[in-house]
Amino acid sequence: MTDELRSMQKEEAAGRDGQQKRQWAPWIAVGAAIAVVGWMASGLLDDAPVEQRASPKAAAQHAVAVQVTDSEVRQVTRFIVSQAEVGPNRTAILRAETSGQVVALPQNRGAHLAAGDLVVQLDLGDRLARLAQAEAVLVQRQRDYSAARKLMKNNNVTEARLAENFAQVQAAEAAVQQIREEIADTKIVAPFEGALNQLSVELGEAVAIGGELARVVDNDPLKVRVQIPQQKISDIRLGQQATIRFISGANRSGIVSFVSTIADRETRTFPVEIEVPNSDHSLPSGTSAEVRLPTGKVPAHFVSPAIMALNTAGVLGVKAVDSEDRVEFFSVDVVRAETDGVWVSGLPDRVRLITLGQGFVNEGAKVRPVEDTAGTPDAPPAPTISETQQPDEANPFEKPADNSRTSKDGSQTTPSAPMKVPATLAHVEQRDQAEPATPLPKTIAEAQRQLNRLGYDVGEVDGILGERTRSALEEFRRHINTASTPAAPDDLLQRLASTILDRE
Repeated sequence: MTDELRSMQKEEAAGRDGQQKRQWAPWIAVGAAIAVVGWMASGLLDDAPVEQRASPKAAAQHAVAVQVTDSEVRQVTRFIVSQAEVGPNRTAILRAETSGQVVALPQNRGAHLAAGDLVVQLDLGDRLARLAQAEAVLVQRQRDYSAARKLMKNNNVTEARLAENFAQVQAAEAAVQQIREEIADTKIVAPFEGALNQLSVELGEAVAIGGELARVVDNDPLKVRVQIPQQKISDIRLGQQATIRFISGANRSGIVSFVSTIADRETRTFPVEIEVPNSDHSLPSGTSAEVRLPTGKVPAHFVSPAIMALNTAGVLGVKAVDSEDRVEFFSVDVVRAETDGVWVSGLPDRVRLITLGQGFVNEGAKVRPVEDTAGTPDAPPAPTISETQQPDEANPFEKPADNSRTSKDGSQTTPSAPMKVPATLAHVEQRDQAEPATPLPKTIAEAQRQLNRLGYDVGEVDGILGERTRSALEEFRRHINTASTPAAPDDLLQRLASTILDRE
C-alpha cells in the first residue's frame, strides 16, 4: 500500500507541474517575441552610416588610396605641324644658242660654280674668219659713207645716195655684231652661283641650237614648300619664323616668304613657302621635312598619356583630387605631343593629378591621396621663336615657367634654387684644367641624353664622341651665344660643350 500511495502522489504532483507549465507557455512566447522585436528595432532606429559611426581614422583607412602629384600650368607654344617638300632656290637648264662641237668641259658634275664660270666650250669653226671679213666690209662701208657726206656739201651727190650709204654701214655693223654674239655663244657659263647637278653632253659631241647641255642648281636658300589647311591659313603671315626638321635629322629655322592667296582646287589647302638659309650647302634639296609654324601660346600642363582616360560620356580627360580629397574629372584638349608626355589644356592653374589608381575610383568618390614620389614626366623646354631673331639665330628653346616640380628621382627643383648637376656632369665641371682632355664615356652619354632631350638629334646614346655629337654640341653653343634667354640646363651644357670641344 505504501508503494502504491507513493506512486499516486508522484503522478498527482507531475500533473500539477504540467498544468502550471501549460499556463505560463503563452506568456513566455510573448516575452521572447517582444525581446526579438526590440533588438531589431534598436538597429533600425540607429540610421547613421557605418562610416559615420566609425572613427575618422577607420573611415580614412577604408577610402581607396591613389597616388597624386602636383602640376602647375605653363605657357606653351601651339604649332601647326605639317609634312613638307624641300626644293632648291632656283634651277637653270643651260641650252646651246649656237650649233657646234663640244671641245672643252672644264667642270666636273657636282662641282660648285660661281656666276660666270665656264661650263661648256663649243668649237669656234669659221666664226673668226667670218668676223674678220665682216669687219673689213664695215670699214669699207664707213669710208663710202664718209665720202658721200663730203660730196653732199658740194651738191655732187643726192640725198638718196647718202641715205643708201648710211644703210650699208648699219647692215655691216649688224653683221659684225651677229658674228661676235655667235662667238660668245660658244662659251656656256653658269648664270648664277650653284652646283653643276647635270652634264648632258660629252667631249666631241655635236650639239644643235636649243640642245640641253647642263643643269645648275642653287640650294641657298632652300625653299621648303608646305600645304596649310584652309582653317589654319589665317594664322600664317609673311615674315613669320618656323622651325624645320629635315629627314636627315638636322633642325633649321626659316622665314615664310610666300603665302598663296588662292587655295588648291582639289585639296583646299594653301601653298606656303619657307626660305631656309643654307650657306654651307650641307642640306640637299628634294628631300622631305617636317615644318612647325607657331600660332600663339596657350596655358597647358605636361602629363603622361597613361593617366588620360575617357569618362562615361566618352570625353577625354584626367582625374584629380580636390581640397576635400574627392575625385574630380577634367576634360582636356591635346595641345602638343612630346616623346615622353603630352601638353594638355583645360585644367586649372594648379591641380593634384591622380597618377595611379584612377581606374578604380569614380568622380565624387572620397579617396586617400598618397604623394607620388616619381612625379609627373619632366616637361621638356617648349620650342619657341623670338620675333626679333634672324632665321639662323633663332633660339629653339623656351625659358621654363617659374614653378616647382617633382623630378623622377624625387628631388624638388625651384626657380630660386640652381638646377641639380648630375654626377657625371659635375665631374666634368670640377676637373682640374690641367687634366688630360679625354671625356669619360658616361659624361658623353649624359651630354647626348641632354642634347636629345633639348631637340639636338645625336642619334643613339652610346657614350662615343663622334661627328654627330660634336656637331650637336657646336650647334647648341651657337644657339646659346645668340639667345637672350636660354633654357635652364643651357649653362650646364654650355660648360660641357666648352670642356669637350675646346680641349680637343
